[in-house]
Amino acid sequence: MKKVVLSLCLVILCAFGCTKDSEKYIAIVNDGKIERQKFDFITDRQIKQIEKMGHKITPDQKYGIQKMLLDNMVAIELLTQEAKKAGVATTDDDVNAAIKAQYPKKEDFDKVIKENGLTEAEARDELKKGITVHKFLEKEIAAKIQVDDAEIKKFYDSNKDRFKVPDQVRASHIILKTKAIEGSPEAEKENMENKAKLTALRKDIMDKKKDFATAAKEVSEDPSKENGGDLGFFSRDRMIPEFTKVAFSLKPGTISEPFKTSFGYHIMMVTEKQAAHQRSFDEAKGYIKQVLVRQKSGAKVQEYVENLKKTAKITSFLVEPAPAAVPAVPAVPNEPKKEDKAAPAK
Repeated sequence: MKKVVLSLCLVILCAFGCTKDSEKYIAIVNDGKIERQKFDFITDRQIKQIEKMGHKITPDQKYGIQKMLLDNMVAIELLTQEAKKAGVATTDDDVNAAIKAQYPKKEDFDKVIKENGLTEAEARDELKKGITVHKFLEKEIAAKIQVDDAEIKKFYDSNKDRFKVPDQVRASHIILKTKAIEGSPEAEKENMENKAKLTALRKDIMDKKKDFATAAKEVSEDPSKENGGDLGFFSRDRMIPEFTKVAFSLKPGTISEPFKTSFGYHIMMVTEKQAAHQRSFDEAKGYIKQVLVRQKSGAKVQEYVENLKKTAKITSFLVEPAPAAVPAVPAVPNEPKKEDKAAPAK
């Protein structure tokens, strides 16, 4: 279940100065404390991402972002406390399995930790909390959601366009990436060498001296090498145009000549093609049920947290920005009175 961003009404605001708690924590939820340093880091990162897209954040907008993020952190803290009361436990093995599933290579996990300004212990602790909350919500809410066939059929009939599948191909590729700056003499030399290597490799595959999957594992410079270069099924809009053009022009079982994209030189083998079609109700049924359960669960989670909030003691040290001063309108000087001219004598 995806993390639900909830709009919580925080009941106590710090209006005068800062206490010791308010310096270290941004909020206290019952006996749980949300660290200000962590909150500030997440807020700054969110704002920087928005500003990278060319948007200037005003103080009021910043406060809105802060409040939304804090609302979510408070909700997670409340749910964590309830999970603990319910005896929901998460082991180190659970954490290890989750890390391995999402980050097969440890260096990828280390990179994410660094980007988020965490130590490995802190990252594992956050992940453990997330898994625990997920288990709790699955047990207390998702498992109790009922979705019948009539609801599923109604959704299918009302959203048939969502179940149109475009034409797709399944392909495997091998890539030798261009590491030098594009357009430089070094890049041109590197591209020529990579093209020659892939030409020779293609010949070996065509001559049955080597199979495509083995070659991909040995030389490809793409994560797909772990699967023998297999990219699975993809539609025309999923890949860059120069890659798509080759993929949809090949017949299943054929291997392309080396071709260049902005990433480097590739060879590709198409293994299967699938014509555009409409997924049947039976094919879509399982997916639709998941969608409806998620929708209902989201509403139930919000209702559940709102009820928790009613009995929780929540202290927030988030200070709303002062209203922007309205510039004074300069006074318009009075014009001197004009004396009435005397009427000319008759």
